Amino acid sequence: MFGAGWSDAMPDAGSYPREAGCDFVVELVDKLNGRDGEFEGPLPHAIRRYGRHVLETVPPGELLAEGHSFAPGLATEYAAMDPATRPPCVYHRGTGELLDGNHRCRAALLNGEDGVACYVGVEGSEDPFWSPWEDDDG
Repeated sequence: MFGAGWSDAMPDAGSYPREAGCDFVVELVDKLNGRDGEFEGPLPHAIRRYGRHVLETVPPGELLAEGHSFAPGLATEYAAMDPATRPPCVYHRGTGELLDGNHRCRAALLNGEDGVACYVGVEGSEDPFWSPWEDDDG
């Protein structure tokens, strides 16, 4: 289930809220990555750094992340989508991290697009108790 007013189907990009809380963005990423349940670990933890995220258009060249996995076929699938219906990426401008959306960003580059829809963490909405992820296995 996608909870909090979501159906099991992904909404069109045009229906994503302009401003969203961190739980909404975590649920979106959970759904996009094929998970369906408790989504914990470094990625949702990083998203929760900011309590609020705003949907913005960001140049794709700002978003490419080194070290992220890449499947060319998935980027090609996203490139075939209308950019208006492509799900947004998740980006923290303050840290420069592309948290989710490497394939969507590469799709925009393949298509020569000037911008990519991204949820960007809102400066000033940081969780005062947030700290970097520490793996409990260490």
